[in-house]
Amino acid sequence: DMKTDALKDRHWKTILQKLNIHVSYNELTIGMLWDHGLLDRKKDMAEVLQVAQGEMAIEVFLSEVKERWTNQELDLVLYQSRVRLIRGWDDLFNQLDEHTGGLILMRSSPYYRAVREFQEDGNLWEDRLTKLRAA
Repeated sequence: DMKTDALKDRHWKTILQKLNIHVSYNELTIGMLWDHGLLDRKKDMAEVLQVAQGEMAIEVFLSEVKERWTNQELDLVLYQSRVRLIRGWDDLFNQLDEHTGGLILMRSSPYYRAVREFQEDGNLWEDRLTKLRAA
């Protein structure tokens, strides 16, 4: 389970603290992990992995929101030779509502509250999407 992409530097820092290992990442060896009881601390490691996976889910969702709304193109069609309307506006607004709801729900996650970057990005995108919805 330790080979997951969800483990970031902040999680490795926690693992090393729990195992009382004080070396830089490039000096760390598997032997050090074993010698400091990694295999005997499965519960502690499972907790760190659970946090990492929860944070990864938030990171992926925020990335999807950012990707969708920074690259969203509008298909404008001329209506009655006077105004341009957005084609597929209902799908666009359904996705907007879905992402806004997801951002609001994320705030209740302990993984969201633990990482300042998530809070900053979440607030930014919630504000942008709410303003877009109101426009």
